[in-house]
Amino acid sequence: MEFAHSLRSILGLLISPKISALDELRKLTLKEVSIPPVTVDGEASLIRLEHMTHGISWTHVYGSSPELQPVKDAISAFVSIENTYDEHFDFKKLQSFSASKSFMTWSESSNASKYKDALEWGQNMWEGDNLAFTTDLDFQNNIAHLMGEGIGSSGEINVSIYAWHDERILWSNSGGSHHGAALIRQMHTQNREFYCKAKITRYSINKHVLTPVLDDFYLLIVDDDCLKDGEKYYLSLALSDMDIHFSTCGLPIRSRNYQLLVIPKKQDVVTKNDLDTWVAENIAAQRILDFAQFVLKNHK
Repeated sequence: MEFAHSLRSILGLLISPKISALDELRKLTLKEVSIPPVTVDGEASLIRLEHMTHGISWTHVYGSSPELQPVKDAISAFVSIENTYDEHFDFKKLQSFSASKSFMTWSESSNASKYKDALEWGQNMWEGDNLAFTTDLDFQNNIAHLMGEGIGSSGEINVSIYAWHDERILWSNSGGSHHGAALIRQMHTQNREFYCKAKITRYSINKHVLTPVLDDFYLLIVDDDCLKDGEKYYLSLALSDMDIHFSTCGLPIRSRNYQLLVIPKKQDVVTKNDLDTWVAENIAAQRILDFAQFVLKNHK
């Protein structure tokens, strides 16, 4: 009996085709990855990559490996920062605001987060007792409100420019968003002018820091939730099951729970060709985003 059982086991191994690493990876159905469009609600829609340059927590065993150090060094330095000061900043250039009572409200009709920029929001406002945008007096009232609440007595604002979002210009405000949008509407449609002082910080991608690590690592945007053979599973758990070296860290995308997945291209259990194929198939299916291509796609 023992001999027969052993013989059947050996024959089974000889007859059963070996499942490749690529076949194992293909058992996973990843979730579609979609980046939300940038809107007037800058805090919710802008991807603040500058927050990745410090205080990142890398997960899983490989996260503490010395082999990952080139990626850690690149991520800590891949955002370049340029500070300037403008004594005569054109207020109508502002596209997104960081705060408003009308952002992310429960009411769809009053939720300003749906508008692509400050001008579109202003163009969809209704006049009322406390807000108007037709006459010279309305224009002066909007400026007065901004100086009292949004800008302050210094007449100075903080502005951030994001090169990876088509040079999107964000006003880091604590108030005055409604009157700011109304003012921008008047400036565009009535050919009016308003200037203020601005501390400007421009964020851009240092390609020379980021691109060298791409020869040895995949940098991928993924959702950890997935299906394996039709059942709920986790991508990180599946990769661990296969003894694939990897690490992840969070991404500053407020409305999504996406991760940056880092996989060395040289692995013991899977070939680079199989990984290339799996990554390419999922990118084509919009279930993986290439991190470098994404941050450089709309970069000027």
